[in-house]
Amino acid sequence: MSARHDRMLLTSISTLLLSLVAASPLRRESQVTQSRLAPSPVATICPESASERRVTIKGIVRAGEDFDSYLGIPYDQAPFGDLRWAPSQPFNYGQTGSINGTDYRSACIQLSLFGADSPIPDNAGAAGTSEDCLFVNVFTPRGASSSNEKLPVWLWRRLPGLPIVYVTFNYRLGGFGFVSGPQFAKSGKYWGFWWRSKTSDNPRAIRCNVVVNAYAQLFKEFNRGDLIGQTIDGVILAASPYSLLGQGRYARRPFIIGDVRDEGTVFATATNESSFVSAVRGSGLATRSNETIHKLLELYPDEPSVGSPFDTGTSLFNKTSTYKRASAYSGDAMFQAARRNWLDVTYAQGPTQSCNYEYARVASNIGSKPAQGVFHGAELNFTRGRPTENQPWWNEEDVNLSKALLEYCLRFIYQGNPNQEVDGKPILGSSNITTDAFIAWPTYGGPAERNTILLEGKGRSVVKDDFRSEQLDFINSINTEYSA
Repeated sequence: MSARHDRMLLTSISTLLLSLVAASPLRRESQVTQSRLAPSPVATICPESASERRVTIKGIVRAGEDFDSYLGIPYDQAPFGDLRWAPSQPFNYGQTGSINGTDYRSACIQLSLFGADSPIPDNAGAAGTSEDCLFVNVFTPRGASSSNEKLPVWLWRRLPGLPIVYVTFNYRLGGFGFVSGPQFAKSGKYWGFWWRSKTSDNPRAIRCNVVVNAYAQLFKEFNRGDLIGQTIDGVILAASPYSLLGQGRYARRPFIIGDVRDEGTVFATATNESSFVSAVRGSGLATRSNETIHKLLELYPDEPSVGSPFDTGTSLFNKTSTYKRASAYSGDAMFQAARRNWLDVTYAQGPTQSCNYEYARVASNIGSKPAQGVFHGAELNFTRGRPTENQPWWNEEDVNLSKALLEYCLRFIYQGNPNQEVDGKPILGSSNITTDAFIAWPTYGGPAERNTILLEGKGRSVVKDDFRSEQLDFINSINTEYSA
């Protein structure tokens, strides 16, 4: 099956990568134990820096799992010493003839995003954390390295055992990766993409096809006090995203994009009027004039009933009213406005098949604190297929929603359309996809329609993405003017 690709946000890549092929749930907390019955899989990569052009990777078949794993493959030089604050340097394979890919390597160091109010536990993974963390993991079906079949690739996400390649890569976080300047290139994320093209035996085939998750994730990594502004590094971004969109300088590929309902709750730190005004001034959005600041304060009033978490009335959750005000502004400035602008502009310039979602489900098992609502990242367990019937901490609604999300995404990876079955049947099987779990996902349809699939616990529905239009239009007008 030929693959189509796109490179926007939490991407999915469709094309042969390495000689490896497929994906399965990544259980980092489990012990990596070689099955006594399965021989070690071996795959080949073709890095430019290798003297012989080919490097073999010894993988592993872990006990109880029916797929091949190739773990801890370096794609960048260890960022120590002079490289700590420097742009990423691709790993020099030199005379390396083989790599032992049988165990996980360290995750990148990161301070807790949520702090003491974390709704979910931080998990550094089985190998702990270190600055030496720039590695790729690849998961394929059993014996796929001996096949010439080209299969789709899903980057970063986790899914059940299906015939696709699943790839994860680490990149530097926090102060090690999101410092000021050309952050994307410095943090190592760029070299994660570079590695896939430079180790493939057909680098020209690696194109992008899928956009999944919030638009803002691609264009800027935010610190809690730095909400808006583009990181123009000359590598990934040659100019402001708003400017590039207006010029039509983006991949004309089908995409899925969306946000959770309360994106801003975990980023809001303001506790009173003064600190909220300071946050607005420091966001990079409102530095043009006092008039702009006053307009934003008017659009985001100190009124709990219109704050975030949304649809919670006047409840304050033992916080000040400013918390809900700041949460609403943070979510719109960081995520929602840019997402809607992306959808409207790409629709106007066409032809692009775009699908939009709003995630509004609070998982039953994570003990989310009410003040955070449907918080940033709440959908990740569901896109990774973690809710299953044999786990008592997930309920039936969680399981059905997770199956629907996986089915949508897998169809999109294979077909470029979340509604199109593969070989006339659901990828996850007819018994898994029920009417309650899965409905047709319409295309966005531009400003006149703004079709959005609402992902909640009880079934799915199609709604219009027209919430807070005045607020989002104003934010986008500022960014468009600033980027001109």
